[in-house]
This record gives sequence, structure tokens and C-alpha cells, in this order.
Amino acid sequence: MKEALRQQIWNDSNSYTIAKGYEHMRDKSPKIKWHKYVWNQYTVPKHAFLGWIYYHGNMNTKDKVFNLNICEHNTCDMCGIATESIDYLFFDCQVSQRILQQVSDWVGVRLPVNNIGVWRSQLKEGTTKSDMLNALLNACIYHIWDQRNKVRHDLVIYAPQLTAKTVIADVKIMVRASMDKTKIRGVDGWVTRILNRNL
Repeated sequence: MKEALRQQIWNDSNSYTIAKGYEHMRDKSPKIKWHKYVWNQYTVPKHAFLGWIYYHGNMNTKDKVFNLNICEHNTCDMCGIATESIDYLFFDCQVSQRILQQVSDWVGVRLPVNNIGVWRSQLKEGTTKSDMLNALLNACIYHIWDQRNKVRHDLVIYAPQLTAKTVIADVKIMVRASMDKTKIRGVDGWVTRILNRNL
């Protein structure tokens, strides 16, 4: 503020207001688009939180902790094939791809399981279908991370089909709860068919 006053940003013709002072002080970072992918009425809050961490790139994957000498190796514990990075773990790991493929098959929408950008580009924003698919993706991120932690810390691995069933059950609960509370926009036969379909 002192700098703005010294530079005489507010002179006689441009008087100071609280709004102008606020605009001068606030961070003017570019607008983000991913918030629509994370925060919607069908996403379980804990899934949204982990999705938010994912989009910020702050997941403590093994490639990061290995560089800090916290773990002995940086290989993905779920498949044991390659270095565990955020992109590898969620979209290139064979176990993750099987989970994503089963969820994609259940929903009946052919989405690429190894490229989040293409997945997102195929969704029309603001529709019930896109919100539900985003909720599914956030649930996949959450449950893949949970599966990774169980393998890493408890030495327990579940079949990808069981993880996919858990993802689907979580989203079904949220969608049904939203349908009960309010009339959701664009409800059509697709949503009803999905909710009645089993894996």
C-alpha cells in the first residue's frame, strides 16, 4: 500500500477506494479451470480434497521422497515396473489402468485411461454427466492412492475389480443423495441406467 501511495496511483482524478486498495494488494494469478473438476455435488469431500492435492502436484509419490533419501527405492509398489511419479501412479501403472478401465466400462463411456487431459476434453462442463464422470475420476484418484498406501505400508493388495467396485459405490451414494435432496439438472435415462448398473 505504501508503494502504491508513493507511486501516486490514487491521485486527484483517481481517488482511493477500499475496492481499489484490495485489487492492488491481491494476488493476480491466472484463473484455474480444474476447480470445476474437483468441487461438485457428486464428489465425496475426502475425494475432492485429495483431487485438489493431485491437481496442485503435491502428492508425496516415491520419486519425490526418494530424492529426499526417505525411501530405499522409487519403483511403483503396485506394479513394480517403473518409477512411481504422480502421472505414472494414476494413469500409467498397470493396476491403475485396470481400475480406470473397469470404471470406464461400467459407466459406458469410452475414455482414455492413460491421459487425464483427453479424459477432461471429452466432458461437456456443467452437465450432470460431466459432474458424475469428474466425481468418478476423483474417486479413482482417492482409491488408487489408498490402494498404493495399503500396498506400501500394510503389504496388502486388493484386486483392481474390488477397488473399482468401491469407486463406483462411493459415487452412486453421492449421486443418489443429491437426487434425493434436489432435482438435479439434466437427469435423463443415462444417469438412471448408470445408477442401476452393477460392475
